[in-house]
Amino acid sequence: MTAPRKSLERQNLTTQIYTQLANDLMTGAVLPGQPLLLRELAEQFGVSQTPVREALLQLVSEGALIMTPNRSIHVPQPCRESLTELRELRVLLECYAGRTAASKATPELVETLRNIHNDMMKAMKEGRSQDILSLNKEFHFG
Repeated sequence: MTAPRKSLERQNLTTQIYTQLANDLMTGAVLPGQPLLLRELAEQFGVSQTPVREALLQLVSEGALIMTPNRSIHVPQPCRESLTELRELRVLLECYAGRTAASKATPELVETLRNIHNDMMKAMKEGRSQDILSLNKEFHFG
């Protein structure tokens, strides 16, 4: 007889929370300098603090979040140097990815990406920054 595998269920919950928080970081739903409060997040997700803590610590270990000496966790404030480095890396990677994707694109994919781009341009004209970030992620992951 084997023991129940509750740790797998918790890990699945932690993974789901990690995925949502990572998405929030990529789409600008959480802003630089913003603290991420364990109790508040646990309430938002409707779970105990343990899987939220595990997801946050994973993001801290990956450098996506920062833990201060008093153990509070927040979104890092990027400095000019790190933004410049990030931009240079993205130019290199996105040019390569764009060339590779273009060689494999179907007419349907091109149309989908064109529609996303048009929606993003409209959001830019209207100043909807949250929508711009979400559409940008959708475009690049498409």
